Amino acid sequence: GTPNPVALAKYRDFLLQKLNITGGEFQVNDIQTYRIKVLIVSKDVKVALNKNAILNLHDVLSSSKLQFPNLEFELASWHGMLLKDQVKTVSRNNIFVSLPGSDLMNAMFLRAGSTILTPCRKVHVVENSNEVRIWFQAIPNLRVYEVCGPMDVTFEGQASILNTTAFHNALRMAVSDWKKRHTIST
Repeated sequence: GTPNPVALAKYRDFLLQKLNITGGEFQVNDIQTYRIKVLIVSKDVKVALNKNAILNLHDVLSSSKLQFPNLEFELASWHGMLLKDQVKTVSRNNIFVSLPGSDLMNAMFLRAGSTILTPCRKVHVVENSNEVRIWFQAIPNLRVYEVCGPMDVTFEGQASILNTTAFHNALRMAVSDWKKRHTIST
């Protein structure tokens, strides 16, 4: 059945507390100088059950660093990383980028007001995945952007190839929305 969002939120908060990880909204005193942090998860296809991965991930990351010099990017792979380190990694980032599936499940530990940017992993199908539809109801003020247009992603076997321009446009929109939601009105 569908998990209870209130119970999920309590579990999330309990686990964050047990791991001594700060939760709650990000504290943004000056949106002009605040560096938004973007986590991009790389799948280790050698050990993954679902072999779908973003084939050009490193090219997308390199071009994004050039296109968005004011953002702070972090590349991570969950394989071999302790749960506590995974949760810390997720909770210190504002925007989480990953394909749908098990790699995205750690987004449950995003802080309130965070953003998920997820490319589709099927031919131009907005998945409305279980992660988005069920699990992430427990994160207050979460935004999810699915990058699934016909020109956004192409496929080579089980691999997704992101259109860099489409990804940059989606990231630009996600950053703009994040800033609007975190601007402190005086």
